[in-house]
Amino acid sequence: MDVKAFEKERADKLNEYKKEYESMKRDYSDTVDAAIQEGDPKEQNDLIQKVLSINSDLSEYLRTVIGDLNKGQNSINSATVNDLNAELIKYQQEFQAVKASQDKLTTLKKIQATNSGQAETAMTTYYIYLSIIGILVLICVYFTISTAWTTSLIARLTTVSAPATT
Repeated sequence: MDVKAFEKERADKLNEYKKEYESMKRDYSDTVDAAIQEGDPKEQNDLIQKVLSINSDLSEYLRTVIGDLNKGQNSINSATVNDLNAELIKYQQEFQAVKASQDKLTTLKKIQATNSGQAETAMTTYYIYLSIIGILVLICVYFTISTAWTTSLIARLTTVSAPATT
């Protein structure tokens, strides 16, 4: 197998994992939201059990992915594996927190707030970087225009003063 085929196979496999994982995360988040918003205590308890089940499925899926990625033939860079390990630990901690909690609804709200906070932090960072880029573009335009204006002014002054000295 040549290197390009190996890299393509590895990238395709990682993309498949990511697509499935994103779908599972979306289901998890939607179920947490539904459990928080449910008014009927029996239905809410059923949704909490579903949250725990999906959490277990996510953890098991991540273990499988990490195991596959660590195999010699499909080895992926260590940063990806470390990120997946961190997420696995996060899901395991969330599972334990919900399982051990007396007030499961409050725990789910904390989990939801943490996940929302990460999204808000990412958006804030995005807007900050976008603003910085905008400011840098304006500075570049300013310096370009001022340099051109200064050059033009010097050329005019030189032209005006040149006949006067003769």
